[in-house]
Amino acid sequence: MHLWHLDVAKEILQVFRETSQFFELRILVPDNLDNQVSNQLQEHLKKYYTFNSICTLAVPAYGRDVGGFITSLIHSIKFSEYKIRPHLFLHTKNTPGLHPALVKRWRNSLVYDIAFNFNFSLSLFLFKFLKACIVYSRSNDCVEDGDDDVKERNASYELAKKMEHELFKKNNDKVHFCLGTMMWVLPARIEKVWSIEKLQAVLSKLEPSQTMQEPSHAHAFERAFPDMTRSLGLRVFTI
Repeated sequence: MHLWHLDVAKEILQVFRETSQFFELRILVPDNLDNQVSNQLQEHLKKYYTFNSICTLAVPAYGRDVGGFITSLIHSIKFSEYKIRPHLFLHTKNTPGLHPALVKRWRNSLVYDIAFNFNFSLSLFLFKFLKACIVYSRSNDCVEDGDDDVKERNASYELAKKMEHELFKKNNDKVHFCLGTMMWVLPARIEKVWSIEKLQAVLSKLEPSQTMQEPSHAHAFERAFPDMTRSLGLRVFTI
């Protein structure tokens, strides 16, 4: 879980009140965030949950949740015991500039869609039997670049298309556009993503934390990541 907002973290974690014993929790703390926030969350977790283990990893504060997503995956790939386990990446989404009720409804739909009941079991089935490398919710999926009410999406969409062309020489008119990083990932199966020629040059362009209204290479990478994975012939599912 990428920790930006303590109150939101406590809200999201309620989904795991009955299943926390099946998870190891990694708290991704932006390197510009006060350690006191992380300590408060750890105290809350010890009081109400039974996670197998809890650890903290400092991550770059670029692209809001994207820095945590990339750092966590690369970290897991380095350790054989972690890279063969499905990872559920969540972040404390609280987008500035949008109505809080709208953000909460969107956040809850993403978390419950991907982490709760049937879809939780379905995700694990896809990893075990259908060789999935990424599973994410349909509510996080967008193949069109409309959505004129959120200008950032159109701008980031163009950056995402340019990024994919640089990496894969793709000239498609459309990118299969993912709206966020709340998803299941199996690190061992996407290891080859990090060996893509020129990828490090792309990652070096990721800027410090941006607001929703400021399109960035970090947002573009987030939106294009599943499509990049598909381009390598790997299996990506939406549920």
